[in-house]
Amino acid sequence: MNTRCSARSSRGLAALSAAILLVAPSAAQAQQKFWGFLGGATLSDISNYYATATTDSRWGVTAGLIVGMRTYRSTTVALEPAWIQRGGGDLKSDAFEIPLTFGAAVRSGDGMMRYGFYSGIGVAFKLSCSSPDIPSVGDPCNQMNGSDWFIPIGFRLARQVGAAGAFFGLDVRYAVPLDSSFDLIDASQRPWSFRLMYVKCLGT
Repeated sequence: MNTRCSARSSRGLAALSAAILLVAPSAAQAQQKFWGFLGGATLSDISNYYATATTDSRWGVTAGLIVGMRTYRSTTVALEPAWIQRGGGDLKSDAFEIPLTFGAAVRSGDGMMRYGFYSGIGVAFKLSCSSPDIPSVGDPCNQMNGSDWFIPIGFRLARQVGAAGAFFGLDVRYAVPLDSSFDLIDASQRPWSFRLMYVKCLGT
């Protein structure tokens, strides 16, 4: 891995560690824990930093879990491990990602709806990659880094279903890359995720 990517990865690890430390004091004040499932489609491409060279978009799928807690009345923190298909053009990539997210949610007047935005810090670990050779570069999969960091930015809309504390809804997220996905190619994978979600609250 080149020096620039190593430095960016170190900054990402430092940001994740700092975020976890900031969450720790809030845990004692947590009012409610929750867990759930998320799954759906992804739309990803590969682009350089200034988006002057971009591949065609590629559709894929994703599936994962969400486990978290409500830290205050309308704020949450959660871990969202997931398997995701990324890539772009003729390159297919599978990764296991672990985002730590911080969200702010608003409830409707009757308490049946929840909606809000979230962000945080995440790391994705390479699982597999396949691609035809590129002239003067060779197989780009041989140059793909084992991990890369990103900032998740998303919106959620959910409605209470069945028993109190169970919600079904829609999640839309974009992953802002923080470093290059490759060792010698200055380009990053940029996936959108369009997911359905089921979340169940535990306790009060």
